[in-house]
Amino acid sequence: MITFNSVQELLNRLAKNPLQEDGDLTAYIQYASRIAALGDDTKIKELPVLFAKEPFAGNVIKILKQRCEEGWWDVSEYTGKYLALSLIDAQDFYCFERRFGRDFPELEPYFTKWRQDCEDVEIDDECAVFLKAFIEKFPIPEEERLPVIDTPITEREWMLLEFANQYVELPIVDLKLQPPENGQKNKDWYDFETKKYLKSPVLLQAADDGYPGQLLKAWMQNNGTVEIKDKRFFIETQLDDVWQLHFSIKNEDHTPTAVERVRIGNIPAFQDNKNPAIWNFNLQMFDDNHRRQILEQPIFVQLRNGYRIKCIPPFF
Repeated sequence: MITFNSVQELLNRLAKNPLQEDGDLTAYIQYASRIAALGDDTKIKELPVLFAKEPFAGNVIKILKQRCEEGWWDVSEYTGKYLALSLIDAQDFYCFERRFGRDFPELEPYFTKWRQDCEDVEIDDECAVFLKAFIEKFPIPEEERLPVIDTPITEREWMLLEFANQYVELPIVDLKLQPPENGQKNKDWYDFETKKYLKSPVLLQAADDGYPGQLLKAWMQNNGTVEIKDKRFFIETQLDDVWQLHFSIKNEDHTPTAVERVRIGNIPAFQDNKNPAIWNFNLQMFDDNHRRQILEQPIFVQLRNGYRIKCIPPFF
């Protein structure tokens, strides 16, 4: 494991990378992704070309799966400085996932497990100090950080939090989503008088070509407003033609809300690269039955102020 103190050192390392072995490619991905998160996407734009060249052409998924598995092991086995370096590796690949995750849907469960392992690990004092030093040297934007990197909490601090939480419940606010007034509705599944749904979307089939049908897309077009600590948040959901569920949350002035994470079931959303108010769920890799089961579940939003919002579908 190698440590660096500046972006220039990362660039120097990339310039000397021979790009001959599997480890050369994963190192290039890792450092280029960190640099991109810090505002310079020059190197990361070279990745598609590298993926298509020998000796990596046709092997990129296999190489990245193996790197994820190595990351799982590192996080579970190391302590102190080396645990911190393992978590930093996961952070770098999270930056890569945010940019290229859609191109490699086969890797989604591998990256998800890696992130979850990072959140479950017990951090010691040496590791926490090292992580705080890392974020000072490389001030990755908050929306790009894994929670364990953004706020490293030691095992001792967790014990204090667990003791406190015996007396203070974590705040969860329920929000019942509703269809928009001008949204497409059908009298066979929507009661216009009571403004309630009559059926569950599990009964709505996909179109013959395998993509979402118009009724299902209309069903998932919902919105709602929730007030927390005298602040109002506006939420919208929309399903597009390629099984991407878009979740939008904005402040009252229409600026993006400070969000830690968004999930539906155990599936995480990824913040949109162009619009930070939007979080996207990629449902392309699931079959129709699994997709509909997913879409029936509430969406959970973790705000950075500690509050959580449970967005309940209107048909429940």
